[in-house]
Amino acid sequence: MNHDTYEAKENRPQERYEWDRTWIEQTGVTDRPRCFYLGDSISWAVRPVANRMIGDRVLFDALGTSKALDNPFFRPTIDLFREQIQTPSLVILNSGLHGWHLSDDEDYPSELKSMLLFLQSRFPQIPLAVVLTTRVANPQRQARVLLRNEAARRVAAELSLPVIDLYSPSEEVADLQTDGVHFNDEGYGVLAKALAENVLSLLSLS
Repeated sequence: MNHDTYEAKENRPQERYEWDRTWIEQTGVTDRPRCFYLGDSISWAVRPVANRMIGDRVLFDALGTSKALDNPFFRPTIDLFREQIQTPSLVILNSGLHGWHLSDDEDYPSELKSMLLFLQSRFPQIPLAVVLTTRVANPQRQARVLLRNEAARRVAAELSLPVIDLYSPSEEVADLQTDGVHFNDEGYGVLAKALAENVLSLLSLS
């Protein structure tokens, strides 16, 4: 059973249940590029599968969290994690399945842009990419996911950042969702393959 939450019951930056998970891959290895994957429970589940697919070519460090983009504790959490990891070769962000109190047309793109600028300030000269949010079964939430992905594309274009499309493959494996949000192992494998291919391409390793 998956205990991850993805929506708030209260209209505020903190959800009813908040969680963080961190992973630093092979801390003693310093001769390979690293990708810092910042995201939600989908990101957390995709990371180890993508890491196995890429093998020893790229190492994935990850911070998975329920924190909304405007959660006042999000950036300090990122700073704490940043202190513990080696300098990454690539930073990728996926944050669309949390913070439902944020409006999709104004608040979400504004907060997303602010977060991306924050990441650029914390990881100067490091390539940064935006990951599109995966689909959900709930029709109302799904409509908002589409709006958020459109906003993510606009913000990425404004900042001249590449986009990693995990939404399209998530649609292809919609029947592999276990609870309307999360996926089974096969579904995560499809998402991980798409992620791995994009990461290798962005790092010019494909």
